[in-house]
Amino acid sequence: MTEKNRKEMERQAIQRQEREREERRRKEEMERRRREEEQNRFRMQQIAIDKQKEKQKEEEIRISRLNDAHLDELERKQREQSQSQT
Repeated sequence: MTEKNRKEMERQAIQRQEREREERRRKEEMERRRREEEQNRFRMQQIAIDKQKEKQKEEEIRISRLNDAHLDELERKQREQSQSQT
């Protein structure tokens, strides 16, 4: 093997290593972005779930207050009826 051939093979080997390194970096960056997007989607889902739970809780409180108001009204009417009967 001549010196020229050896140097050419070394140059090609270095280029191949650089391409492989760049490909690894590119794949790692793609994977990092994919994980980041997945985490963002998960966070957004959690926020949506939390908002939904909060709305449900608010609705339950609203219904409970309406029920309390109806019960108060019924009790008031019953008192009025019993007072008017006596």
